[in-house]
Amino acid sequence: MAASKIVKKTAEYIKRFEERYDELKWLYCELYNNNMEAFDWLCDSLYGYYQERNADLKKLDRSRVKKPDWYKQNDLLGMMMYTNAFAGTLKGVKEKLPYVKSCGVNYLHFHNYLEIGFCYEGDGFMAFGEAKMRFSGREFTVIPPNYAHTTNSDLGTVSKWEYLFIDVEGFMKKFLNNPVKAEKMIQRIYSKALFLKENEFPSIAAKILKIMNIMREGEEFYIEESSGVLAALLVEIARLNRASPEDRVEEETGKLTNMITRVLDFVSYHYMEDIRIEDLAKICHISETHFRRVFTSHMKVSPLEYINSVRIHTACEFLQKTDIPVADIAHKCGFTTNSTFNRNFRQIMGVTPVEWRKRPENYEQQLLDFYIHSEEGW
Repeated sequence: MAASKIVKKTAEYIKRFEERYDELKWLYCELYNNNMEAFDWLCDSLYGYYQERNADLKKLDRSRVKKPDWYKQNDLLGMMMYTNAFAGTLKGVKEKLPYVKSCGVNYLHFHNYLEIGFCYEGDGFMAFGEAKMRFSGREFTVIPPNYAHTTNSDLGTVSKWEYLFIDVEGFMKKFLNNPVKAEKMIQRIYSKALFLKENEFPSIAAKILKIMNIMREGEEFYIEESSGVLAALLVEIARLNRASPEDRVEEETGKLTNMITRVLDFVSYHYMEDIRIEDLAKICHISETHFRRVFTSHMKVSPLEYINSVRIHTACEFLQKTDIPVADIAHKCGFTTNSTFNRNFRQIMGVTPVEWRKRPENYEQQLLDFYIHSEEGW
């Protein structure tokens, strides 16, 4: 039964894609100078995105297929917002939906990708929240998702900027096979907005310009080349955003930190398996008793609590982004019985897996009544 359901969904996508293939190819090649390598990559990516969409989003897709001019209808009123400035978080947006609806708005637009801008020339000021800074060319910005900002040229002048919009989370999770390390880098990159001068940070500026040139020229293997430069750029930004010199010493030195890091890496790779604490101790070449004491002191949780937290947070991703049954998710995340999974899930998240999947905080479900447009990133 499950197999036939998958075939049906795949056939649905293929039919829809074939009906629009010629027009899609024509539009893309007109815009990107007949770059078929890039077009093939786009087509492969589209099917991947289709598979990731949950049942409610696919239902919305089908309703729009039946009404192809849905985006032209005159009852659409859009609103663009920076989430943190409007409501703090997406949960806050949910709480303010009655106000948004009272304004007649039924289409929301979020800036939810990392924005990197490079100023080639011109003068003006940039506002980060309540702070204002002058720019005068050969400077660049790195702005986290949903961060309120504006760029304004001086009155009567024009400044020249070029931008990259990057899906950091999607990119880092493909670039790194280590979820823990990927999440650490993402949090670093998103920790603050940067406004920097090219002559003070030439290495970062050179990578930004390199990526822009690669994308502009679109030569053979440009996706692979630009991805490599992007990875180096994001690593450099993550390093720059360390909180303090003390953090650098703590992260880069010390036998204890290296030992714990090896364990965290092991758990991130093998959380779906039966992990025994004695095996973790062997990785560190110390006794199980000593390992438990050292790990708990360093991480403020026991080894088992940490393992279960990784499993539960991975389960949350499955619950939020897929239609996989709860029992299958439990197995994928390393739990041998549903009762153990449910008990640990409730202990960490405060509700059962089924309740969490339906709860308002799951924004992919809660905002489905609104048409949400996210500006496409890398």
